[in-house]
Amino acid sequence: MAGQPITVQVMHVGATPLRLTTDRTVGYIDPYEGRTHAVSPDELQERDGTSKEEEQSPLPGVDVSSVPDEWSGALRALFKKHAPLWGGNVGWIRGVEHRIRLKPGAVPVRQHPYKAGFLAREREKAEVERMRSIGVIEPSTEEWAIPVVIVPEPDGSVRFCADYRKLKFMTVEDAYPIPGMDECIDSIEDARVFSTLDCSAGYWQIPAAEEDKHLKAFTCHLGAWQ
Repeated sequence: MAGQPITVQVMHVGATPLRLTTDRTVGYIDPYEGRTHAVSPDELQERDGTSKEEEQSPLPGVDVSSVPDEWSGALRALFKKHAPLWGGNVGWIRGVEHRIRLKPGAVPVRQHPYKAGFLAREREKAEVERMRSIGVIEPSTEEWAIPVVIVPEPDGSVRFCADYRKLKFMTVEDAYPIPGMDECIDSIEDARVFSTLDCSAGYWQIPAAEEDKHLKAFTCHLGAWQ
């Protein structure tokens, strides 16, 4: 608005230091009659240091076309704040470990790998190498070994599963009260913004207790792992 102070960013590209005094003229501004947008100090700070590519696509692979303009700045800042999470690495929840309690009389289960054709073996190899590269499995020489199953997904990808049914029958289950779906939906009745962003392999982010790792050992055509 006319008569109101405005903020102008100035960059000094010279080789020698330069001090700006209150009476020094650094440039001139011509009147502008087009559309204007008021930028808050917080939004100005968020924009500072953001490249043009980041502004156009703050997070590749995430569709933000339906985000209202007044929330785009906050969303971009949220992506930038949690940028290390977009690298595909699997994090760990350090405060708890996954324990497995066996029923009295439980005996180890060691099975041979299920039959698999050439394509299934190639998928097994790719998944085992991926899991080993991110540090969620290690070679196993224990008594326990459960065969794996490659399950196709609707989008063409595959899910690497272990047939833990025999282990499940010998496991003391926790009677933890799981909330019902109706209760979950009722808890978000006042929400206005929803996202389909999900954790990367959340089932791997709770580490297994050291003394229970051998119970999760699985076997495939690339050996035994846990």
